[in-house]
Amino acid sequence: MPIMMIFVLLVIALIVISGLSSGRQLQASGDVSSAQQQVGTIVSNIQSLYANNVDYSNLSNAVACSAQVFPQGCTGVQNVANPFGGAITVWPDAGPPPDFNVVLAVPSNAACVQIATSIPAWQVFVWSQSSPSPVLLNPAGGAVSPAAAQQNCTFGSNNIVDFKFLKTSQ
Repeated sequence: MPIMMIFVLLVIALIVISGLSSGRQLQASGDVSSAQQQVGTIVSNIQSLYANNVDYSNLSNAVACSAQVFPQGCTGVQNVANPFGGAITVWPDAGPPPDFNVVLAVPSNAACVQIATSIPAWQVFVWSQSSPSPVLLNPAGGAVSPAAAQQNCTFGSNNIVDFKFLKTSQ
């Protein structure tokens, strides 16, 4: 009888551990989908906001917050969180061509790979706060290959994924 109880407890423990692992994977997948939607909304809102301008000069988190560009809103003056709990930052590039950046702090290598390969942008870079030497993941333009993302998303909890979007005519 005691051996049977130990066996039952082991089976229950394995089920609980398996459930926790599956739950984490589902949440990570949901975070990636939420980040994709969030970036898409931000890009669309910025392009609409600057539709009548020749470039994106003066774009900042403060401007984007006051214009309600971020779908989740802003905390404080200009702090915006992505679904992974990291920051989102926007800024213009000097160009040419006129473009702007949407940057996400991503807390894991796996999430970095998924985000970098799933959001279409003119250019996609990855870098780290502690080592800000951006690596261009799609030098020929187009989609980022999973191999390029995996090779460069190596900063653990310090991955920064930087998307550049071109000025569109509307």
